[in-house]
Amino acid sequence: MDPSVQMITDVLKGMGIDPASCQLPDFGGRGWLVQTGPVPMFVVIAEIDSLPALRLTCPILYMPAFELLPFYRKMLDLNMELVSVSLGMDRDIVCVVCQQALDGLTPTAAEALMKRTLKSADVLGDLLLREFPTARYWSPM
Repeated sequence: MDPSVQMITDVLKGMGIDPASCQLPDFGGRGWLVQTGPVPMFVVIAEIDSLPALRLTCPILYMPAFELLPFYRKMLDLNMELVSVSLGMDRDIVCVVCQQALDGLTPTAAEALMKRTLKSADVLGDLLLREFPTARYWSPM
């Protein structure tokens, strides 16, 4: 097994998650959908510039139908304050994203990134929802 995949599966197991049960079929054994709370997280090992990277994506809510300019401004303002995560869009879905090269990343650091990304997604979703009424991204829990 690829050492990067082995490390992430070990981290998931350490978090009490069965990697086999949440594996994403279209990612060749290098992607998982993790649901430990109200926010889902896609965990993917991607090749970026020929180097393996850990990409964490938490869809949090749908883009509001109105007040798009203030909404985008709020997202940009929030991005200036965030550490190790950022807000972005995937079509009409607002996501919290974290991307980190796997070279030199320890299992402890990978787990901390996952937990921080999930926590940030939960907090940012609540914050944006209070100011811009829209729908939360559906999660299977």
